[in-house]
Amino acid sequence: MFLRSKLTPAVLAGLLVAGCGGGSGSNTTPITPIFPIIPITPIIPTTSVPFSTLPKGSFSLALKRTGTGTLPGDKSIYIQVVNQPCKNSSPCAPGDTTIITDVTLLPTKVTGGPNGDAILGKVGQVQSNMPLTPFKLSDLINGNVILPGDAVYGGSRIYISMGKPLQMKVNPTGDGYVQTDFNNSSDPNISIPFDFVELAYDAKPNPAIPGNNTVAFGANLSQVDQFGMPLAFTITGVSDTVLSRGMTLGLVGSSTGANTRDEIVQNYLNAVTTPFQGLAQTVDGEVVRILAPYHVASFKPGGAYESFFNAYVDQIWTFYQNNPSTIYDQPGNIGNKYDVSGNGTVLNVTRNGVALIPFEKPSTIDVFQNNGKLQPGGDNDKAFGALLSGALNRHVAHQPQNWLVPASFYPGEPQHDYAKYWHQISLLNLAYGFGFDDTANQSSVAILSPKEDISKFNVTIGW
Repeated sequence: MFLRSKLTPAVLAGLLVAGCGGGSGSNTTPITPIFPIIPITPIIPTTSVPFSTLPKGSFSLALKRTGTGTLPGDKSIYIQVVNQPCKNSSPCAPGDTTIITDVTLLPTKVTGGPNGDAILGKVGQVQSNMPLTPFKLSDLINGNVILPGDAVYGGSRIYISMGKPLQMKVNPTGDGYVQTDFNNSSDPNISIPFDFVELAYDAKPNPAIPGNNTVAFGANLSQVDQFGMPLAFTITGVSDTVLSRGMTLGLVGSSTGANTRDEIVQNYLNAVTTPFQGLAQTVDGEVVRILAPYHVASFKPGGAYESFFNAYVDQIWTFYQNNPSTIYDQPGNIGNKYDVSGNGTVLNVTRNGVALIPFEKPSTIDVFQNNGKLQPGGDNDKAFGALLSGALNRHVAHQPQNWLVPASFYPGEPQHDYAKYWHQISLLNLAYGFGFDDTANQSSVAILSPKEDISKFNVTIGW
């Protein structure tokens, strides 16, 4: 789903927090699929160019491993960068908005870059049914790759996998790519720990506002589908703006207070209640990832916790029957005004005096997915649904004065332990633990001013 924070429409269209797919079934059965190794030929630079000669908006992507854990598999860290859609930039034709592109490495050394010397990246079109190209972290020069400023990074992801590259290909229609299905034991990526960073950027001048970039540089981390490993990033703009988000390792001075990814996993299992301990997906006895609740059979219809939120939902619909309330979508009682009442069966809501579709009671899976009866009707209905979804997941829906007050979140049961934990161990307590975790400005998104180009985007990979 797209971010629904108070961002510009261009960034909203570009910066994604999307589900990785997944069907029915349990995640608890050990699975050991066979994965074909993708041959990777190291790129050896044969030419060099100064960074100053590259297109406006070019920037350094610097990736660095942190932590003291033992790497799995062949001990390599693999990177795949995929962008969608093209939006009128090379190598796409004008008007083409569907073609998938990815980043490959050129045999060119870039000197004098923001993070020192680096290898040059190229954004190129990927044909339908073709795989997305991986490269190794060790192929980069000091962990740095320069990404060209004349490309468009729309709905872009930097996938990072441990021990093996991910097997992903462009779908037959060419307007998306096949992602991991966490509930499919035959998925070739199911045994590979991975995570990703999202970004959006278009350094071309905005036709409507020539002094601004078309899309300001924005980045985000997400646990909407899963936690694979602790990632963090720092954005540094050309005017020295610095923005950091994510989870950092180290016993002292870090956000997690842990030295390894395994310690974070164990700390999670110790911190959460029994229903959320079952979210750990194991392969051959090792925890490969921690899944979001809606991916796991125990929280789906027919599962042991299918009614996890049901009693709380009943409580909320009764509360607003007896306590009609006014709620705003921005702190300080500003922004859109929602008047909420009900009859015990539906919530009746007006937005700035205009009636929305009556909200029926969502199921537990609706709450975890932030979908179904929480996303009815048109954009205005869905905007309130996003606020309501956030309030239900954070257990403040019965406190209309606290829907946008982070200090009040997660006060009691039923408590979304999965989302709460990632906030507790993230920089500034900002994380993306469920689909509308951006309400109340709680997501890990960070965005430069549209007037400022990106200089360097540094990502730490915790293990």
